[in-house]
Amino acid sequence: MYSFYIAFWFGRWVLFCCCLGGGEGEAKPGGKKKFITRDEEPEQYWQTAGERKGENPMTTPIPYIIIFGMSTPFVILAIAFANGWIKVPVR
Repeated sequence: MYSFYIAFWFGRWVLFCCCLGGGEGEAKPGGKKKFITRDEEPEQYWQTAGERKGENPMTTPIPYIIIFGMSTPFVILAIAFANGWIKVPVR
């Protein structure tokens, strides 16, 4: 299903064409449309090469870098509140 949109973008009129889901899918013998779900696909398509070999994904440094990067702003905020650099409003 295609949707067309006209928008004023950076000083110009632009026509956008989008395909926003709701596609037809393949028909099953019973006449219903078939959409592939995780349960219907083999397990190999949902695994990385390391997981297929039986490796633990936490043995690489990437998950630790992501966890550290996501928690850093909260640690900085905690330090700022503890030192009084940010005042907490009192109601």
